[in-house]
Amino acid sequence: MSKKGGEPRSVNLAVCGSSDFGGRVLNNDQYLYWGHSTKTAEDGNEFLIHVIEQTEFIDDATLMPLSRGGQLTPYPKRCAISKLSSPEKLMYISRDQVALQNDYEQVNLSGGKVTIDGFLVVYDAEATQSKRLEEQQERLLSSILTYVHKSKKPFVLVATKCDDTQLNLLQEVHRFAQSKKLNVPIIETSAHENVNVDLAFIVLAQIIERGRARSKVIPFTEAQRTQRELSEKAVQDFQRLIDRTVTDFRVIWKNTKKLVENEREFQIHRDLCGLEACKRLFNKHIRKLRKEFEERKLNGYLSRLPSALDELMPSASSMELCHWNWQNCQKAIRNHKEFAKWIIVLPEETGWNESDHLLNDDPRVPFDVLSLPRAEQVFQNHVEKLKAEEKRLRMMNEFRKLLELTPQIRPGTTWVDAAILFRTKRVFST
Repeated sequence: MSKKGGEPRSVNLAVCGSSDFGGRVLNNDQYLYWGHSTKTAEDGNEFLIHVIEQTEFIDDATLMPLSRGGQLTPYPKRCAISKLSSPEKLMYISRDQVALQNDYEQVNLSGGKVTIDGFLVVYDAEATQSKRLEEQQERLLSSILTYVHKSKKPFVLVATKCDDTQLNLLQEVHRFAQSKKLNVPIIETSAHENVNVDLAFIVLAQIIERGRARSKVIPFTEAQRTQRELSEKAVQDFQRLIDRTVTDFRVIWKNTKKLVENEREFQIHRDLCGLEACKRLFNKHIRKLRKEFEERKLNGYLSRLPSALDELMPSASSMELCHWNWQNCQKAIRNHKEFAKWIIVLPEETGWNESDHLLNDDPRVPFDVLSLPRAEQVFQNHVEKLKAEEKRLRMMNEFRKLLELTPQIRPGTTWVDAAILFRTKRVFST
């Protein structure tokens, strides 16, 4: 793993083709150039750090280690070499870049040469959960340390994946260091959570530049707690920045990034959580804005639907033809001469919230909205209204007939007297 702008990047290059191996990113080398970054220590001193990762690439055809030609130097000896040369070698960015290097930013290994000033020797803390893997790793590290000592270059022991192992198993890392009588800092890290990653590089840089004050080596649990607190605040601050800046779900990340890249909230979140985390938060905000927009549009369609039903299915008789059934009514509505005034049919297999209709000012209701439960509820409300009106008209006619058939009702009869006459009549009481 390596970290750029706070974001861990996986290599996943163990197996590759010979053509990829010969490209300018790998450049026929068994190591990657991760580029450079400036890191600031607690005392304010800055260090420009170039990162080389020694690895081993396997031919996907033969499953044998790839090489420039000839015998490949064993990894323990090769990884401790202090002078490297690789003209035109490019900084590694991603797995896809290896095959499509012209589609990515191209940063050359300066001068095609590099002198190694110090080493980060990596101990996979996760391997301590398996005795067999632990023993294999310690045999390899023992061999590596032999050559690192011979190089006379300073080094730091780095325990990785500390977020993914039991804390008591970290003791195995310290036990290993004691067994080898290593008088070097042991930095407990997590690239996934960005805990102590910068510290590992800064401590090594301070050792390389003798006389520099040494940064305090922070235990993983303490550093993890601090990092999480900083990350949570950074997320909240960046979220507020995005809330203020982005109000239209149609904007794209590329333009937004340019807009906010000089803002302190963006820079802190990027450095702590990574650029990809910034993009993920932006995308989440965009999804929220779009959902809110869709909800407003849907509410608008549903508020228009009662008026559409008043014209398209205006009476109980029109409903009776459809047996008061919503699916049948939808078919009848589609055949109505005023259908296009109120409803629009979108292209086949295009949902109401996926079409361009959503983004324009056309108030017509997309036909597929009618299939939503909320639209059916509007229909049921329309049914109740028609039934209530039908009942009102029926009762009014029955009362009119009652008046006509009651001889006591003459011109000048008061309402009080009429009420006494009709108090036992059902049509009057209802």
